[in-house]
Amino acid sequence: TLHTMAALALAAAAMLACGGEDEPPTTSELAGTWTATTSEYASTTGLGTVDIIAAGGATTLVLREDNTFSYTVTLPGEAPSTSTGTYEPSGVDELVMTPGGGNNPFFPWEFTLSGDALHLEANTGNWLPWYGYDFDGDGGGDNARWTADFTK
Repeated sequence: TLHTMAALALAAAAMLACGGEDEPPTTSELAGTWTATTSEYASTTGLGTVDIIAAGGATTLVLREDNTFSYTVTLPGEAPSTSTGTYEPSGVDELVMTPGGGNNPFFPWEFTLSGDALHLEANTGNWLPWYGYDFDGDGGGDNARWTADFTK
């Protein structure tokens, strides 16, 4: 019948849209030391764009199999700043990062994992001063869209 054919077509379209990627990666797939090859902050208020790696900085993310992490950012000419805490995959494309000693998780980091390549994206702002970029020099992170590519 026409209803059966429509239902089958919708089911097939839904399966194709999912692409078979309906399981989040395991912690063993995510675990490792990830070094950023790009780490770009694009201001959402028109203050500019900066790639801290291209500018001479560094970013390292260590994800461990016990769901703990350390995240180290070194801005050009500054000492490294490190945060630690726990992480948890949320679905197939988000990591919820919770800093140690805090009860409030970061906004989820969107991610794509492909072998030894990890792409992360997040919104940043002054709610977490060490996680963001200070475009205006007032000592706090400014609202921005962060995108970063890491390799293991």
